[in-house]
Amino acid sequence: MKRDYYEVLGISKSASQKDIKKAFRRLAKKYHPDSAVGLSQDRAEEAFKEINEAYSVLSDSNKRKMFDHGGFRGNYNNFHSGFTTYSSSSKRDLIRNKLAEKQSFSINQFAFELRVEVSNLTKMLLIMIKKGLVKGKILQGQFIHN
Repeated sequence: MKRDYYEVLGISKSASQKDIKKAFRRLAKKYHPDSAVGLSQDRAEEAFKEINEAYSVLSDSNKRKMFDHGGFRGNYNNFHSGFTTYSSSSKRDLIRNKLAEKQSFSINQFAFELRVEVSNLTKMLLIMIKKGLVKGKILQGQFIHN
């Protein structure tokens, strides 16, 4: 598994865009394969790729937000597919399991985890409640299990 991108760039999670860019430039200059001193060509290329990958995620506010929410599961080349994704049948199974645990949950966060629109998840939950498949209610963006 890849290292934490903040660790790669040597910055804190609260770093500003300016701090991210500054760290990237410093490290890119140090590890550029054409100018790296004291490193093998392969090691310099590997480090340079990792620095570029970290910068490309942390410099983009949307990608950084997803990374900070812990959804990242792979390398940048598969960034979107690296997030937990589910087919529609496994989404239903996941919802059933969540409901079977008799836990309340935030619809927004759960929708983000499933990568579905909140309105679609809300509609699905309302149908399940109406058909008596689950006991609960939706109140202020929360599913509350009875």
